[in-house]
Amino acid sequence: MQVAFVSECVSFYRIISDSLSKKYPQLSFVHYEHPDLFIENALPYFSHFILKLTDRESFDLKIKRIKSKDNQPVTIGLVIKREFKTLKSVRPYFDYIFNDSEIEEKLNIYFMNLLQAEDKMNDSSRLEIETNKRKYVQLNTKLSFCLVLIAQNKTAKEISLEMNKSIRTIEKYITYLRDYFEVDKKKDLIEICRLIQS
Repeated sequence: MQVAFVSECVSFYRIISDSLSKKYPQLSFVHYEHPDLFIENALPYFSHFILKLTDRESFDLKIKRIKSKDNQPVTIGLVIKREFKTLKSVRPYFDYIFNDSEIEEKLNIYFMNLLQAEDKMNDSSRLEIETNKRKYVQLNTKLSFCLVLIAQNKTAKEISLEMNKSIRTIEKYITYLRDYFEVDKKKDLIEICRLIQS
């Protein structure tokens, strides 16, 4: 998981990124000393960017340009001083803002929850793929061949010609396969076949 960390203070960046990297090796931090470096260069995709806020308006309002450039990253602001004039104007551009002594603890909790949720999703996806693979193996030859042709995005008419069956029979096969794999649409069968073959 790529994380852009924007901070003019290198030691602050190192303390936070080292602490999180030790606990979560899945995180890969890239440091930028100023938002302009983040804005002006061609950059890789970042899942998150963390910005250490200051009380300099010219620095902090760069967040608007960053968000307009790419709306995908989760945006986390870090505030060392509890109150300063620009915080109110930039708050809408952040998904989270963490203050002072809570910064390291809140970042730790945030990434721990995020990575645990991701692991659970990966586990359930793997389980679903394995279940569908077992189901696929148990299909008879005609149905498994029909599924392969569906995955090639062929129409019922094209499948009927290739399998030398009536269109009505192929439609029955497709209905059976949707029920068997517990999906509603042909595109879901295509996705299942793609995952089974991966």
